[in-house]
Formats: sequence, structure tokens, C-alpha cells
Amino acid sequence: MFDINDKVITRNYKKARIICTDYKGIYPIIALINYGDHEVVFYYHENGKILKDADSEYDLIKVSEIQRKLKEKHELERDMDRFMGLLLNSNHTIEQCRKIFLGTYKGKEQYFDQYIDEGHE
Repeated sequence: MFDINDKVITRNYKKARIICTDYKGIYPIIALINYGDHEVVFYYHENGKILKDADSEYDLIKVSEIQRKLKEKHELERDMDRFMGLLLNSNHTIEQCRKIFLGTYKGKEQYFDQYIDEGHE
């Protein structure tokens, strides 16, 4: 759900500001999209999308969500560096390192497997 106080941008990185979240009808969110010298009014579904079930470059994204994903990516990269250090500085097999890594970083199985699948072994 979006709130009038949320800092938002569009998927194509245009600045936006929500001016209403309770407009009557199928598009309850009204936002102004910044085009430099002018703003354009866009109407959104309650999920912040122009099209209810498909992505559009004009969909709204919360800035806080982008910041959270960047933080997760940074933490994952740091964790993968730790794993590689463990792997390179020991006689453990990849599977042994995986068990050690996952014992320390619970919930990161998918990231570990994706990292190995991308050819980092």
C-alpha cells in the first residue's frame, strides 16, 4: 500500500509525488510525475501500478524499497566475499563450505546456490 507521505519514483526513475490515495474508483492513487519543466497527472491502482497485473515503466516504487534492496545486495556481496575467503583459505569442499556458510547465514540458501550456479565455484 502507498501513503501520501511515501517518497516515490517511477520504474523509469522519474521523480514523483503522491497527492491522493483515496480517489473514488479503480485508480485510488493520483500522482504527479516530474518532467523537468512540468508535471503530468497519473492515476494508479492501489498497488502503485498503471496496469493492475502487468509492469509498466510508469509504476510507482517506494524509495525506501529501493534502499532496502540495495542494502540486501550489499550484504549479500559481503557475505559472498566471506564465503570465498573460507573456500580459498581452507581445504574444505564446496559442499562443506556451503554447510558452514548456511549455518552462519541462515535463510541465504537461494543466494548461495545462485552464486555457485553463476560459475563462482
